[in-house]
Amino acid sequence: ARKALDAAARANPAAPEVWVSLVRFLVTTGQSKEAADAADRAADKLRPKTDSPSDRATVALALGACRELCGQLPKAEGHY
Repeated sequence: ARKALDAAARANPAAPEVWVSLVRFLVTTGQSKEAADAADRAADKLRPKTDSPSDRATVALALGACRELCGQLPKAEGHY
């Protein structure tokens, strides 16, 4: 599963759901350092496709979820 998620993140780095899935997988498999690194990469890669409120919210929620999954609650709050 890890290889597939890494490949998905490389193939479509602008897809919020890919990053949330990758971080969730890493956290649930006990790879907390790798999960935090993936959350950092998501923060670098994810940008809203347009300036619409929906696109901005989608990215913010994904980044917040990544940080929350990693236990980085203050950082997560900044996205919600």
